[in-house]
Amino acid sequence: MIVCICVCSSEIKVDCIRVNAMPIKTVIDDHIQRLFDALLSSLRRSIQSDITEIETFITAALETLSQRPQTVEEIGEANGKHMEFTQKKKEVCQKFQFHTSCLDESERCQLIDYIANAVDSSQSDNSLL
Repeated sequence: MIVCICVCSSEIKVDCIRVNAMPIKTVIDDHIQRLFDALLSSLRRSIQSDITEIETFITAALETLSQRPQTVEEIGEANGKHMEFTQKKKEVCQKFQFHTSCLDESERCQLIDYIANAVDSSQSDNSLL
């Protein structure tokens, strides 16, 4: 018995039986779009969270460093806060470097272009609904 399988653009033909693959393709495309949207949303929330943490650190550090200690106690407190900021700075720098150095420049540009095009196309798809 010889089985002949022919795959056309939206049909699969097995001998004399034709199967329409369009509904399956539509469902798979929908799932891929949902996955992309979830990944994009997760990445956006992660970056926003890290940015908020970095801004909070910088604001607190600037407020502390802009005050001039007047007494010996204030000098001791300022020294302690300086040590805290030095330790926290390492964590903040790692987060910042993670978002900026995990991709080289061309990969960053490609990712930004891809996301921009995907967001534009998803917005135009939503406007059609």
